[in-house]
Formats: sequence, C-alpha cells, structure tokens
Amino acid sequence: MPLFEIFIPGPEGSNGKIAKIKGDNWMGALKSGLSKLGDTTDVQSLMCDVKKNGMIVTDPKTGRVFKIREVGGDDRPQPEGTGRGKAAEGRSVEDILGDLFGKTQDIYSHKELKQAAAFILDLAMESVPAESGSVLIADINDDDMYFAAAKGPKASEVMQFRVPMGQGIAGFAAVEGVALAVSDADQDERFYADISEKLGYATKSLMCSPCQKDGRTYAIIELVNKSGGSSFSADEVNVLNFLAHEFAQYLIQTGQTGD
Repeated sequence: MPLFEIFIPGPEGSNGKIAKIKGDNWMGALKSGLSKLGDTTDVQSLMCDVKKNGMIVTDPKTGRVFKIREVGGDDRPQPEGTGRGKAAEGRSVEDILGDLFGKTQDIYSHKELKQAAAFILDLAMESVPAESGSVLIADINDDDMYFAAAKGPKASEVMQFRVPMGQGIAGFAAVEGVALAVSDADQDERFYADISEKLGYATKSLMCSPCQKDGRTYAIIELVNKSGGSSFSADEVNVLNFLAHEFAQYLIQTGQTGD
C-alpha cells in the first residue's frame, strides 16, 4: 500500500500538521489523515493540478489547501488542486445556477436515457465552455461505465469505449464519489490514456462530477479541455455538481438506475 506525506492545514490559518499516511490512493490517505486528526471536513469537490514535486489539493468550500506527495514509491507526479478563476464568461455562479434551476426540469420531457444525457450535457457545455464533454453511465453488472452522450471533435468515435470503474480520472471520481478538476491531465497517473491515444485526441484540462445519491454513483458528467483557459475553476465545479445532482435525481425518479 502506498505511503503518502500530507500537509493538513490547521483551521482559520493556524499551523498545520504533516502526516505520513498509507492509502490505496491519495484520496484514501487524505480521508484517513483527516479522520486521525479528528477533522470532520467532508471533502467532496476538489480542485486538482499536477506538479513535479507532488500535489496540492484545494477544497473550494473551505479554501483549505492540502499538499500531498507519495513517498517511498516512484516519483510520478500527483494531482494538485487550486481553486482559481470565475465562472464562464464573467457570469457569477449564482446567475448561472439561477438559469439552470428552471432549465433542468425540462429533462423530464426526455424519456430515453441517451436523450436525457445529451440534454444535461448540452446544459453543462453551455454553462462551462469546453472543447468536449461526455456523460458516462455506471453499469453495475460489468463494473464499468459506458458513454451515453458525447460532444466534441471525437464524439462519435468515443461512444464505442467503456471505462472500468476506478480507472482513469472519471473512474476514480465515480468510485470515490468526489468531483475533480484537473489541469495537465496527462501528467496525472490516474489519467486513462488508452482512449485519448486511440482517438488521437490530446486531453489537457479535465473536470468531472459524479451523479450520486446515498453513496452510490449512477453516472459521471465530464468536460474536457477548458475553452479560453488552462484550467477549470471552483465556480465551474459547483455548476457541474449541480447538474450532476439533477441528473442523478432524473435517473432515480424515472427508474433508469440499472437495478
């Protein structure tokens, strides 16, 4: 099991602590470290970047910045998080969410799963400009995810692929139940390069949010390559989280959860 060195900042600017924690991955180590310190912070939406000397994971809700690096293993870079930037085109996140609140209810006019997935993806890409996007549905029988909707230069080609649960950044987000925004995605060891290489499509920045309820992930909404910038912002993570929540509600209420 990998060993991680984690800097955990103290509350309200107080001195932080450095701990060495074992975990299956950095998320597991972070949660374990917080638990051991009696810290009840619920890390659900994280901003992540990749740096050569480790990773910085920022919790947009609290502004806390955790520095994490794997020690005693290889020197591969780990994702880091920074909450920076504003929502798309200078609009406030409140304005965007206000617009989406009414629009998302129209999803119930779509009876077919793929139509509903395409609808929610359209809303996501209208709200957060990105080069590509997709909606993946979790298949509990095969323990993987398939593409229900995709937009972008390689949209038709990507539909043939499946992503194993837990593999890649989207698979990691699905299993851990956390939203992630990653810059320099190809430097992240969790990046599932197989699809990108087969499509001949370079993935730079990536953001994904799990559509979940009561600890179960039903789908993932993913946006790739931020338009007009190098990384997605904390506000944009919040927008995608809202849409992911609404899509999860749709799947549950229409009985399209794969049960």
